[in-house]
Amino acid sequence: MEDLYTPGQKDFAQKLRDNILKLSECYKSILLAAMVENDTASERKGLQLSVQAHNLVAGSQTLLDMITQLKLSLLTSNIEKLNEEVEKEKQNCLQACAKVGGKLDNLINQLDVALDELEQHYFQSEYH
Repeated sequence: MEDLYTPGQKDFAQKLRDNILKLSECYKSILLAAMVENDTASERKGLQLSVQAHNLVAGSQTLLDMITQLKLSLLTSNIEKLNEEVEKEKQNCLQACAKVGGKLDNLINQLDVALDELEQHYFQSEYH
């Protein structure tokens, strides 16, 4: 199933796996460091907790950046399909405009004829 991915997608998937492993290791380290065994070890454990919390935040930020990158790549990979859809819709609109334009020209001609007939009747009538 790995063959379905492009080299860029394979790299991205590997980075994602590595980042998730790093986050889970940080959680595990925080839980282990949180167990207090005696007073002398508590300062060292506190420092370890601080370091692991920092690593957890950094890993989470990296994961969020990767999600943003993934969203952008999805948007840009569909740009050709979007362009095709826009072009198709543009052609449909142009065809509709041509039909409407033809109908408007026909209506204008009919109105012209009707107005000419109305003027002829008016000038030939007794009300003129």
